[in-house]
Amino acid sequence: MSELTVYVFIGSAGSGKSSAARLTATMLGAAYLDKDTLVSPLTELLLSERGEDPLQRESSGYYRQIVFPAEYRALLRTAADNLALGLSVVLDAPFFAVLGDPDYLERARAEAGWPPCRVVVVTVGTSEATVRRRLEERAYPRDAWKLAHWAEFWAMMRDLRCTWSGVELRHLDNDGEPFEPARIGALLGLTSGPAT
Repeated sequence: MSELTVYVFIGSAGSGKSSAARLTATMLGAAYLDKDTLVSPLTELLLSERGEDPLQRESSGYYRQIVFPAEYRALLRTAADNLALGLSVVLDAPFFAVLGDPDYLERARAEAGWPPCRVVVVTVGTSEATVRRRLEERAYPRDAWKLAHWAEFWAMMRDLRCTWSGVELRHLDNDGEPFEPARIGALLGLTSGPAT
């Protein structure tokens, strides 16, 4: 890839953002960074040490105020390391709490030390019924709060919109058609095929 690019995939749990992000990284030979993979063991330990349920992040003020910002600093600094090596990066992380802050990414990328690069934000959209069905079918322990507090959870997800300045915005509908390289490529304007 001639131009360094960071692709940020956002969407509800169960939307398919991770599948789309992995496919994009595979197609481009880009670094794939999943926030949960990078930081979940430490996050769960911190919450447990405070006597909180490590799987109930949405209801934890400590998580939202202290742990969440640290998670994203780690993610964006890891992205900076890969960008410095000349690798484009695919970020798989929800960013929910900061999507409404137009200046968030400009501040965060400067703090993390990103070199000049494009940023493409892909919102993976899926209907309420499909998301609920997927969460029920996969039955992950971390989804228990979401299902038990469905109205509250979906109210947060329903109007998901990225307001960041300086980014290119794309929308990927994942309520029916499967992800295919040609479909992702057309959405992102990619000319290269799958990496070999």
